Amino acid sequence: MLCSGDVLSGRYRLDTHIATGGMGEVWRATDMSLDRVVAVKLLRSALLADPEFSVMLRIEAQTMAALAHPNVVKVYDYGHAPPAHGRAPYIVMSHVAGQPLSRRIAEVGRLSVVETGSVLLQLATALRAAHRGGIIHCDIKPANVLVAPDGAITLVDFGIARSTATTATTATQVIVCTAMYAAPEQVTGAPVSQATDIYALGAVAYHCLSGHPPFVGESPMDVALQNVYDEPPPLPADVPRALRMVVIRAMSKDPAHRHPTAAVFARAVRYATADRSTTTDRNSTGSTKPAPLVLPDLPWLPVRTRQIWRRSAPAMSAAAALLGAGGLVALFIAVIPAATSQVAGPSSPTPSISVAAAPAATTEPSATPTDSSPHTDASAPARPGGRTPAHPPAVAAMTSQLPGAAGASATISPSAPVLSPSPSTTSRLSTPPGPSPSPSPVVVSTAPGSSSEPPS
Repeated sequence: MLCSGDVLSGRYRLDTHIATGGMGEVWRATDMSLDRVVAVKLLRSALLADPEFSVMLRIEAQTMAALAHPNVVKVYDYGHAPPAHGRAPYIVMSHVAGQPLSRRIAEVGRLSVVETGSVLLQLATALRAAHRGGIIHCDIKPANVLVAPDGAITLVDFGIARSTATTATTATQVIVCTAMYAAPEQVTGAPVSQATDIYALGAVAYHCLSGHPPFVGESPMDVALQNVYDEPPPLPADVPRALRMVVIRAMSKDPAHRHPTAAVFARAVRYATADRSTTTDRNSTGSTKPAPLVLPDLPWLPVRTRQIWRRSAPAMSAAAALLGAGGLVALFIAVIPAATSQVAGPSSPTPSISVAAAPAATTEPSATPTDSSPHTDASAPARPGGRTPAHPPAVAAMTSQLPGAAGASATISPSAPVLSPSPSTTSRLSTPPGPSPSPSPVVVSTAPGSSSEPPS
């Protein structure tokens, strides 16, 4: 077993052990050739007997070396430890001065909306570069996100990253993931895609805003099945609605309902965390004008429908303005009394038309409606959250579970329609006796009908 002071390849001196997790042990080391501080990740001695883990560590080094992005850790070298230490493979990376995002959340309880937005935007740009290179991280979690003192974010640990060319998992393979942030398709062994990382981004956002992961349980399998079947508990009430919608959409069970790319996710986060108090712009004359209409994301509609909805925003705004102007003109015309002119007629009185009113003894029909069809409450049964698939996958959790258990239950209670019977009215038209030079007035009276209470 390696210890402080050991030298790898005659160049890298191990100074301080930083962490142990996943496949490797991370050390703070010194590059004696270039006199700089680096980070060295060695394969754990317990995994040396399985050659597949050595291959995975080499692939991780190649993957990170292919990504030249400021939010992705840089790789300097790859080698093997001396034979006395089992020739354990190791990766030499840039040393990031900071702390994991998981520790940052534990210290402050939960992050603010502004800090959460900064973290998500930087992670989304890093994933955008990885996805463009055909790489799916498959293990986005707070422990794999390093936060520098100036707020810069660095994504690390591409140990289980997958290529878009080979994303399927056979039934005999063990699914290696972190259950608290794993997408449903990753848990069930279905092919992974960019949407798998988008789901993990949503789970990380939930953790930042609430202070705890979206799902916790007594075992990794319990947490993994919650990702497949259950919805996360609601976020705190002080989280803006637009940001809550971003998290809900990113954590959709169906990959097709999530943000299609990391760039789209970043735009949604930028809109949700923008300052609404300064949404004005200045034109060429220096006067302020309202910002253009920006329609929020609609996660319940397909992507094509949302695009049409957004592109139609200018036409919809113009139509609304025209309709509003037309309505004002119509209202103006309606309130102006029509001009009337008196026409001189003959000296003889104008004949009037008399309409006999209904006899007072006539019995008025009852207007009380009856409901012959009783209302049935059609409450939808809640989907069981504890069912398990016929062949549950084997999940290897890479992090310890947080204490406690979280569950969500939904009760659908549609309100029953209330019948509101209209009161019975009797119109009585009467004409005063005697001739009149002008048409006799029409008097409309409303008689009180039966009770307006709905039937019991």
